[in-house]
Amino acid sequence: MKIGIFSDTHLGNTMYRSFDNLTLGDRDFGRKDDYRDTFFEAIDIFLDVRPDYVFHLGDLLESKSEGEIYNESLRVAVNGLRKLIRSGIKVVLLEGNHDFVKSHSEEGRSFSILESIFQEDIKRGSLFIVRANRYRIIETEMFPVVAFGYFDENDPNILKNKLKSASDELKGYGMLLMHQSVGEDWPYWILRYSEIPENFRIILNGHIHKPLIKIIAEGNGYRLFINPGSTEYENSSESVDYRYISQLDDDKVFLKVILKGVYILDGGALRFEGGIDSGIIPKDHLSDDNFKVLKKCRPFINFDCEDWTTLEKVLVRIKDLRIKSPYMVVNLRENDNIDHVKSSLESLIRRGLVHKYILKSFTSKMDHKYDTDTYSEHLNFYDMREVRVYRNLLRNLANLDREEIEERLREFFGV
Repeated sequence: MKIGIFSDTHLGNTMYRSFDNLTLGDRDFGRKDDYRDTFFEAIDIFLDVRPDYVFHLGDLLESKSEGEIYNESLRVAVNGLRKLIRSGIKVVLLEGNHDFVKSHSEEGRSFSILESIFQEDIKRGSLFIVRANRYRIIETEMFPVVAFGYFDENDPNILKNKLKSASDELKGYGMLLMHQSVGEDWPYWILRYSEIPENFRIILNGHIHKPLIKIIAEGNGYRLFINPGSTEYENSSESVDYRYISQLDDDKVFLKVILKGVYILDGGALRFEGGIDSGIIPKDHLSDDNFKVLKKCRPFINFDCEDWTTLEKVLVRIKDLRIKSPYMVVNLRENDNIDHVKSSLESLIRRGLVHKYILKSFTSKMDHKYDTDTYSEHLNFYDMREVRVYRNLLRNLANLDREEIEERLREFFGV
């Protein structure tokens, strides 16, 4: 059985409020086009590969998007899902935390609308929709799949108890689909690897936009954990360091590192380079059969204002490979001249090498020549997602003893 996997497509998203070449507070409304482009490219890849199932692991939509943008994103989602279903591919769709707004009535929620539109496909078993705070067991041709919608993370014990109930109901081995973050390799995990019942041998989850693939040896067997990440960059914390990618000679590896993608499981197997038997597998080690890059993804490059020559070579290479011009997060140092940095960046934009940029790590020592209003435009406005990292860390520490707390803090802060 062949399975296509993707997640966190966030159709309708217009994130990035703090780009310096946008008016402060504006949204980048063109961003929704990037999300739409990669979504349809993912659909086209699946139509070409023709898996038996496609799993979307949550956050199909950005339901907080406004008015016509929301309506347009819903139409995009419907069109893409219809293409898959009409080609004979079965689809499993998890409701993620961005797929609904709590203030909306049940009938007004986007997944309620999808259920109404696709009611005949749902009856035929061509589409399986799993709502938030619910789970269901889906019998497939090879093994049962247990699919969970998003569960509120304020009380992880609710999710743990539901997982145990689903495990008991399964009565054997199966695959687990979730939207929540899993595993201590994340600083903001909601469940430990060991808290996933043992009869789930393949665990797929979304929610966290960075991909992570891990194999854990257990006795005579293995467990496979895959988070495919998102189909577009949403946050500067996901950005790729320019020095690292400048050292990648092979264009295929280069693209795998700077671009998002979709994942293919064929009979539950992953093929990769390097002979890793247990541990984390970098996505660029996966075979082309398992990881398909989304060439319409817009890269996000991290730059330290140090080696402009190397940066330019990276940007020219991206353009030569006919990839969209990237976003950049630019980390200012204490002695950097902000006017010179901005002038250099604007020159790169005029040449089509950079799309937009964020200036970060601006220090108080640099604001003498700016009044308060001007200086505020260059401050690092943290995305709430970054704040949640610390909130979830504290929550995860709550039930640990002192030794475990100290170990987790050392891992988190890298000390």
